[in-house]
Amino acid sequence: MKPWLSKQSVPNRELPLQRDDNARFMPWIMAAMVFLLVMATAMALATRNAFNAWDSQLSSVITVQVPTPSPSEHKAISADERVEKIAALLRSTEGVIGIKPVDPKESIDLLATWLGEGNIRAELPIPRLIDFTLADDAEVDLTALQEEMTALVPGTELDDHKMWLDELLAFGDKIAWAAGLIAAAIGVATLVIIVFATRSGLVTHHPTIELLHIMGARNGYIARQFATKNFTLGFGGGVMGLLLALLLTYAMGQAFAEVVDGLLPSWHLLWWQMAAIGIIPLLAGLLAMLTSYATVLYKLSRIV
Repeated sequence: MKPWLSKQSVPNRELPLQRDDNARFMPWIMAAMVFLLVMATAMALATRNAFNAWDSQLSSVITVQVPTPSPSEHKAISADERVEKIAALLRSTEGVIGIKPVDPKESIDLLATWLGEGNIRAELPIPRLIDFTLADDAEVDLTALQEEMTALVPGTELDDHKMWLDELLAFGDKIAWAAGLIAAAIGVATLVIIVFATRSGLVTHHPTIELLHIMGARNGYIARQFATKNFTLGFGGGVMGLLLALLLTYAMGQAFAEVVDGLLPSWHLLWWQMAAIGIIPLLAGLLAMLTSYATVLYKLSRIV
């Protein structure tokens, strides 16, 4: 005799899962988990984007600092003459291109970002700057070039940004690894929460599940009910967490831009990174669905 309660004939709502405590708390738990995951991912990606942009802007640029003459030296050679001497040397150096003496006003504006408007005295000996780039195939001995500059204008310094840029990029890599570890920890914690919530639901509905078994329901049928409900809860909570995280990320980006305006590249996400982050709620729902499905099948296989 064929059981009247079969996979084909039974509606998919025998278990009142919508009235569980899990149905009330799971969306908020998933929202918190997705919020933390999105924040960790977005901060790592945006910080890495800023570092990469800074690296691309500065890695090919070399800066020369030409000291301003003291009052006793000013009569012998002015600051403009010192800059022109160094610029002439650079023009005569093979492989050096894009020579650009920086306007003193730009240097003052840059310092004002740190020191505040009106805090820079006119007598402050601000070095004059010259930016230049090297041709792609150039092989310039920067140490020898530094010695030639020092011979022309004592105190001149050449900065190719390489050392501190390498340290900055290494720091960005550490942030990315840290974000990955945080994301993994959040994923594991989410799995554990889903497993315990599902097992709690099995205990709560144990009498109903036994009745369904007597009526002919299979384990897979019962597991699908848990999986469907947990997908809805996980996805809905994930969307809430995503929206909150995106709002906070946007606010942090605006604050970052105000603090370091003109000093650092913008703190932002690329379009494909936004798209990747946007599917995290869907992944959260799928994780909740698959985990609960596997948990129910495993537990029922041990009981039945």
